[in-house]
Amino acid sequence: MRKGFFWQLANGLSIAAINLLFVMIMARFIPKEIHGTYAILFVINNFFFMFSQFGMGAALVQKKELEKDDISKAFYLNLLISIVIYGLLFVGSGLISGFFDGKVASEDIRILGVTMLFTSFSAISISLLQREFRFKQIFLINFIAYGIAYLGIGAYMAMNDYGLDAFIYAQLVLQLLLSVVAFTVNPFRLRRVRMSASENSFFLRFGKDFTIIRLLSLTAGKIDKLILGKTVSLESLANFEKAQYLTFLPPRFLNDLTNGFMFSYFSRLQSDDKQLFKFYTVSASLLMLMIVHIAFIFFSLSSMVIDLFYGPVWLDIEIYLKVFVFATPFLALAGLSDALVRAKNRFKLSKYLKVAYIIALVAVTMLSTVLNLEYVILLQVVLTVVYGILMNWISLYFMKASHRIFMKFTLPVVVSILIFILFHIICAVVPGMNDNLITVIIAEAIAILILFVFNRRIFTDEQRHEIQKLIRLKQQ
Repeated sequence: MRKGFFWQLANGLSIAAINLLFVMIMARFIPKEIHGTYAILFVINNFFFMFSQFGMGAALVQKKELEKDDISKAFYLNLLISIVIYGLLFVGSGLISGFFDGKVASEDIRILGVTMLFTSFSAISISLLQREFRFKQIFLINFIAYGIAYLGIGAYMAMNDYGLDAFIYAQLVLQLLLSVVAFTVNPFRLRRVRMSASENSFFLRFGKDFTIIRLLSLTAGKIDKLILGKTVSLESLANFEKAQYLTFLPPRFLNDLTNGFMFSYFSRLQSDDKQLFKFYTVSASLLMLMIVHIAFIFFSLSSMVIDLFYGPVWLDIEIYLKVFVFATPFLALAGLSDALVRAKNRFKLSKYLKVAYIIALVAVTMLSTVLNLEYVILLQVVLTVVYGILMNWISLYFMKASHRIFMKFTLPVVVSILIFILFHIICAVVPGMNDNLITVIIAEAIAILILFVFNRRIFTDEQRHEIQKLIRLKQQ
């Protein structure tokens, strides 16, 4: 189990690193307006792509016992649904382009949509590996596919002035390689099966519930870009998207872990609430602790971070980044809670919460027609904080767990936040002292030292035990 976790960690790190390098290259060689166009195009494709998957891979992971025909049923359903969804996208691409006043071309929508036809093999192969905790193979598949597609094809096309095509063909090559490499690493045999609704009831039922949750999660994370694509200029949308991407990269990376290793592990523990609560609370507190320290660095050294990753032409997004950073710990908490809800296969309360969050997010984002974008972002951050807290409440409710005990686990997070607030107060009142690299390093060192010296008062026994296991790399 421990090896599986670290291979999943390596997988997440490699994908995040390759993605970041890809974005850094694109930010330097492609104009801002094209970044805005691709932001709209990518969100549109994500919505259709999510429907085409219909949760078939997750159903294979979540099913307690696989029968001999289950793999074939999941594959054929996935392929059939992908063809139908792409047909709808192909026919409706003109209407979508018209809705965004021609900011995205219908031809580009159709070309990028081909990616959903490539995923039937990769979705099944990777899900079977995930079910068996074979994360080393998943790491190899993703490293090869992302490396060639992003740092090979995409980067080459960007540096040779292919513009939007660099984004589109990088995605096409990525999905094609994922399918080919995944099936090569983990091939599966297909059988003739009956495709009636009664024969596939588990997959259709699970796929429906899973897709609704995924749709709501995707809408919650992407709907603001679609609205801004209609209400603001492409350059403003690009600034918004790039600030959000960079700020949310750490929690997004950690959420990739929750959707892989932790979703699988939560599924194994779904009927044991006591063990599930222990693993969830330790994971949540440590994830938030890491995110808080990263958020402090991003906030304090925002201009340096932007210049490093995007270049000086993007420095006007600094205020957006500074506001977005306050949402990151709660975004990580919401992602972990979402993984637990899916593993417990109890979607009702989270569906209601996601719907309410989306409605509020749409209302706030529509204010971009009358408010400056930084105020819209501030309101979005407030909504995200509330959403993360409520998602955690739902998770604790499903486990019949105590909120007071959970709060005890978050003490290291609270202590770190107080130290960082004190640091900024000192910077504001002491002449000549400001947020530079040296002072930030000193503040981080002091925070870590306090956590280390007072660890028996700040960390619970379970947290210390998990940290020690990670350091020693022991096998479970």
